[in-house]
Formats: sequence, C-alpha cells, structure tokens
Amino acid sequence: MDKIQKISGVMRWTVVLIAVVVISYLLYQQWVANTIVYFENHMLHELWESDQANNSLVALLLAPILMLMILSVYWILALLGQFQQGEFFSPLALRYYVAFIWTKVAGLLYKMLLGFVVAKWHDALFDSNLLIIQFEFGYLTTLILMGVVAYLLKAAKAIEDENKEFV
Repeated sequence: MDKIQKISGVMRWTVVLIAVVVISYLLYQQWVANTIVYFENHMLHELWESDQANNSLVALLLAPILMLMILSVYWILALLGQFQQGEFFSPLALRYYVAFIWTKVAGLLYKMLLGFVVAKWHDALFDSNLLIIQFEFGYLTTLILMGVVAYLLKAAKAIEDENKEFV
C-alpha cells in the first residue's frame, strides 16, 4: 500500500511536469510560431493564416480546449492526491474520476461543435461548402470503458461497505 501511495506522489509531480511542458509548447506554437497544433482542422488553419479572420477570435474559440486540458490535469492531480493518501475507493476519489470523464466528454463535444462553427465561418469568408467534424471512435470507446470502470468502482465500494456492516 505504501508503495502505491509513493508511486501516486511521483506520478502527481510527473503529471505536473508533463502538463507544464505540453501547455507551454502549445502556447509557444500558437503565439510565437503562429501555428495551431492542438486542433487539427485545415479550415481552422486557413482562418488562422488569413487576414480576413481575426486571430483573437480564433484564439477565443480555441481557449475552451486549453481550459479543458488544464481541467483534466486538475482532476488527475486530485485523483492521484487521493491515491497518495491511500484513499483508492473513497467517494471523493470516485467523484474526481467521474469529473475527469465528464471533462473528456465535454472536450469531445466541444471539438465537434467547434468543427461545425469553423466550417460555417470558413464558408462565410471563403465561399467553401465543406463541413468536417472529426470523431474518433477509439476516443469514444476509451470514454465508454472509463465509464464502465467508474461504475465497477462504485459497485465495489458499495459491496465493501455492505461487507463491513455485516461483519
């Protein structure tokens, strides 16, 4: 148990370090190298590079993606904090895990909506009639699996509590 708690502590710092490096890289690419690397959509890239579109507005549309990344990191850190304290099946740990899943679902839905908005904006400026909404089946199956794991953890906790009452 102590080993898992220590590993959780190390993982927390590892997640922080990786998150700082990745988010710094994404912001550097956006504001210094003048390219978007965290939302793959050629119409968005055309808007970003065009003088007809306002880059501040493009950045504002992309901001929720970055905020959801940061929120995901927060939920992971909170969950690992619970693990570090030895609280593997606590209601709070489950709440953090479920919040992480919902953050990922929100990210998936927002990216789909953003694809639609970008297509309409691109159509208005460049008279193109193209709609690309990216949907990754692998990402969806991962989210479903995470939901199943959350349900199993909740059920295991209920069984554990029931067994404690019985004894």
